[in-house]
Amino acid sequence: MGCCCGKEKKEKVEPVDSGKSMKKLAKKKDVDHVDSKPTSLYVGAEKYDKRELEERLQENPNDVDALTTLGVVLANEGRDKEALEALKKATEIDKESSKSWVAYAEFYERKKDPKKAQEIYKEGYKYASPKIALDSNDSDLMLHYALNCQNRGDMEKAEKLFRKVITSGPTNVRGLGLYATFVLQHEKDIEKASNYFKQAADVEPASAYWCQRYGEFLRDNLKNTQEANIYFKKSALAV
Repeated sequence: MGCCCGKEKKEKVEPVDSGKSMKKLAKKKDVDHVDSKPTSLYVGAEKYDKRELEERLQENPNDVDALTTLGVVLANEGRDKEALEALKKATEIDKESSKSWVAYAEFYERKKDPKKAQEIYKEGYKYASPKIALDSNDSDLMLHYALNCQNRGDMEKAEKLFRKVITSGPTNVRGLGLYATFVLQHEKDIEKASNYFKQAADVEPASAYWCQRYGEFLRDNLKNTQEANIYFKKSALAV
């Protein structure tokens, strides 16, 4: 006999992590996945003019931007000792240069040393965190640091950093999207994740990557195919 209590047992609905399709998306030529990660000087480093950087440093040995960029170029050439000297010097000259701290920490992440990278992010964060309003470089520093903490299992610190990026700096599509992904993966809060995915997808100019991700979220978690298709179309138009 069936149950006569008139109540049905509801099954717990687990959020679907559309982030699992990130690798697949990255291979699609029609989706720009640059926004899937914080800005990195190491991406496209071949475009930097090494001779020009060296000339700038001859004129001004304390040119922090030139030192930082040259450090990245040298690292890409495999000249690690010289790269570290340039990057370390840049952070010593201007301790508030978040761009330099990121490049310095990323050097170690690329060498598969996240612990050393975290030490450097933490040091750079000391100078960026007191600022009332973050600039784009400060936000990038905190996003890199947040992902480092997340990968090392410090979710409380990662959440704090994500929150600071989206509340204290200029609108940051990467910050909104990465925080939405963090919420979905670790807090399993579909409503909260939806809020931040939507904010990322609605930033103008539109990010093809985050429009695609939000479309997947709508389709997979909210079963809202109609609205999902709107964002898939928006993603295609943003390419």
